[in-house]
Amino acid sequence: MRQPRLGWVAGERHDDLVAVRTDVHEQLHRILDTDQVLRRNLRRRDASLRAIARLRRRLQRTLDDWATSFAGAGA
Repeated sequence: MRQPRLGWVAGERHDDLVAVRTDVHEQLHRILDTDQVLRRNLRRRDASLRAIARLRRRLQRTLDDWATSFAGAGA
């Protein structure tokens, strides 16, 4: 949340926070806002951890696809 003179202040405990890039943060919120199972059936921390795991898998698939394409282009 934004507080005057302090900038952005997280409303969570610090040990619950995970540092991510701005674009990843936006993707994380998009998942949390649209996935009904995460929104309704889990505590926020558990939902966030699952959403982060989903983003990591998505990133890994993207990297794997890129590496495959790159390796194929050099052949």
